[in-house]
Amino acid sequence: DLAPHTEVPKLDIARVVPRYKHSRGRLLLIDLEGTVWKRDLSREGLAMMEEDYLTAGNKPVAGEGGREGGEDPCAPRVEVPEEVLRVLEKLVADPRNEVWLLSGLRVRGVLERIAERVPRVGI
Repeated sequence: DLAPHTEVPKLDIARVVPRYKHSRGRLLLIDLEGTVWKRDLSREGLAMMEEDYLTAGNKPVAGEGGREGGEDPCAPRVEVPEEVLRVLEKLVADPRNEVWLLSGLRVRGVLERIAERVPRVGI
């Protein structure tokens, strides 16, 4: 039973890394927003994400479109950073890893775009 003000202990890297390297299988549950992706949670940022979802069906993921420089006006304005996608691709490339994203996104479509780009990630 955790008291309301109990702190989460600091991760002991010296203990975790050897176990990670030598494990046969790993379940990685990754919190998307605020952990690997710092997205715009302002009213305007959420409205942009909602509009992106409502205005197009199959939209590109980061690095495949945008609204700047005369590019496709239907491309999403809110994109998952390329760096986040590369990290997820690297994690799923190891067959011992099962990677799932945890997300509080109320807007559908973003996780699906990630799964299109990184097919082995669970959403």
